[in-house]
Amino acid sequence: LSFYTFSLSAGQQLALMLRQNIRRTLHGLVPWLVDPDPMSEVSKGMRLSEAYHRMSKMGVIPRVRKMNDDIMRQHFEMETGMVRNDDAGIVKKICFYGLPVAAAAAIAGSFVLGGQGQ
Repeated sequence: LSFYTFSLSAGQQLALMLRQNIRRTLHGLVPWLVDPDPMSEVSKGMRLSEAYHRMSKMGVIPRVRKMNDDIMRQHFEMETGMVRNDDAGIVKKICFYGLPVAAAAAIAGSFVLGGQGQ
């Protein structure tokens, strides 16, 4: 249960925590309108299966499962070499392709200009 209630994505985890705090606050103010947060109720005796069921109905479990599984799959694919990062950044392309060409042009230019000055 805990693996799919805590996201490996920092942004998603922050959003989950904010929603939990909002739900707790609203439940404290208007308990007849807002159900308590399932994770808070586990510490009060709610069965884990019931908390899982409620969080699934709220959409928490499916969203976190998708994010965590995607992150773990991408990491595995990159680490094992199954997928390469062919979309290198523009800076890397400039350094890899542009600098040698610019250096060769500068060297060639110095020979041409050096020969004209004499």
